[in-house]
Amino acid sequence: MTRKRIFILIIAVSLLLIILNTWVYSNRSSAFLDAPTVELVAAKTADLKKASDAMGQTTRAEDETYYADSKRGYVKEIKVKVGDDVSAGTVLFTYENEALNKEIREVEQKKKENENKVTYYKDLQTKLGTDGTETTTSTATTSTVANQDNKPKVGQTPKAASEPKKEKKKQENFNEKERAKAELQQKLAEANVSAYDEQLKKLQSDKEGLEVKSKGTGKVKEAVSGTPASGQPVVEISSDALLQVKAFVKEEDVAFLKEGEEVTVTSEARDEEVVKGTIAQIQEGKRGIFPVTIKLSGQSSLKVGQKVAVHFKLLLKKDGLLLPSEAIVHKGDDTFVWIVQKGYLKTISIKAGKPYGSWIEVRKGLKAGDTVVTQPTSYLTENTKVVVTNEQVRKKPEKTPAKQSIVPKKEQTVR
Repeated sequence: MTRKRIFILIIAVSLLLIILNTWVYSNRSSAFLDAPTVELVAAKTADLKKASDAMGQTTRAEDETYYADSKRGYVKEIKVKVGDDVSAGTVLFTYENEALNKEIREVEQKKKENENKVTYYKDLQTKLGTDGTETTTSTATTSTVANQDNKPKVGQTPKAASEPKKEKKKQENFNEKERAKAELQQKLAEANVSAYDEQLKKLQSDKEGLEVKSKGTGKVKEAVSGTPASGQPVVEISSDALLQVKAFVKEEDVAFLKEGEEVTVTSEARDEEVVKGTIAQIQEGKRGIFPVTIKLSGQSSLKVGQKVAVHFKLLLKKDGLLLPSEAIVHKGDDTFVWIVQKGYLKTISIKAGKPYGSWIEVRKGLKAGDTVVTQPTSYLTENTKVVVTNEQVRKKPEKTPAKQSIVPKKEQTVR
């Protein structure tokens, strides 16, 4: 009877354990299946611009005169002659700047010297050997011969026989240290080459800026012969434009303007009509106001003397990094985003910049293509397992097309 009870007890305990294990497994599976879902969004880049308006007035288009500027060098070659038709971007004349040429030559020489250093230290490492054996070949051979001649003989101690091996090891250690030094010098030289490359790019860009290009379309009216002195006219263009606008821009905005950039113009009388134009000239300002000349293109109903508004898009930053504002969390003095790393939630602190509509600039903490949780709830906690519903956003960085930019202002339709 006692054995029967024990048997029944064992069966009951076994069943209880099976039920308990099934319940635990089912709870774990349920917990996994009930893992919260999140959606990701990728940080993207775009040109960050600010919309700005300035008041102006239409006048008859003036001929454009280009003057010699000794700060840029001396006029080397005039590329056009009287009667030539020109368009925006046509090279009118070029400068020669000896100081700039000298600087380019010096940087090129320094780059060449460091390229030679890179080659030298690479060769030195090869000679030393990656494991310190190549240079020590002769030493090893000598040591082998020495070992044959220095086998323990009658009256010779084992210590004397091991001396060549110690010398070989010492030489190998020396070679290894020298190879490490050579590798460091190579990396320093490579860093210098890269730095000089960047410097050369800037200098070459400055050299390209020695070409003076037409700001609009027209016909060459005058072209000086010889080498003009600083301040003298070099080329004069009779403009094809019938009207131009003299606008007056604030000092804080004019720094972001460049000649040749496109703008739009509307009149106070007919604000539904939008006319395209190009910045032709930015003049010296007085009391924080700078006169800017706009060449108008195409036909319009604008008349001479009419008051107009000029609409600029000021480029604040090229390829700025942006995130939707709904993905960024502000908690006290902290600003952060949620990311999913190996299936688990983590937070990353970021430095946010200015808002651009529904987007916010990210100045620090992320790079283009990084993905973060969009619309995070207050219930999210770190190290929680989650399921991502749109994994495809991780595949490649999201980048806006070259012509696209973020301007936090509703744009008018150009007709």
